[in-house]
Amino acid sequence: MIARYATRDILRFFRADSAYAIPSIYERLERAGYFYAIRLHANNVLREKIAHRLTRAVGRHSLTKVKRFFGDFHYQAASWDKERRVIAKIEWHPSELFPRVGFIVTNLPMEPDWVVRLS
Repeated sequence: MIARYATRDILRFFRADSAYAIPSIYERLERAGYFYAIRLHANNVLREKIAHRLTRAVGRHSLTKVKRFFGDFHYQAASWDKERRVIAKIEWHPSELFPRVGFIVTNLPMEPDWVVRLS
């Protein structure tokens, strides 16, 4: 796919699920000038980076509305050649005790909530 679009004068964007969270893919996309947003499997190190958001706020909670929080930070997994930007999405659902958490590795220069919308 990368080679197919290499000669076209277009904005190149790649998004994928965590099955494509492979360091060689990030490196290849960066060399080819692609923007990317690829989901990551959660791990303890990523969860530590957002630990301050994983505690439910004290007080009365909405019975109908989902509360979403976004954050970003730089992270380097052991298998990566350099640090990359990771975006976290934390969702507190009214009837659930623990938040739903998702992570995306990206090189997009956008606000975290916009990257999540695109991916």
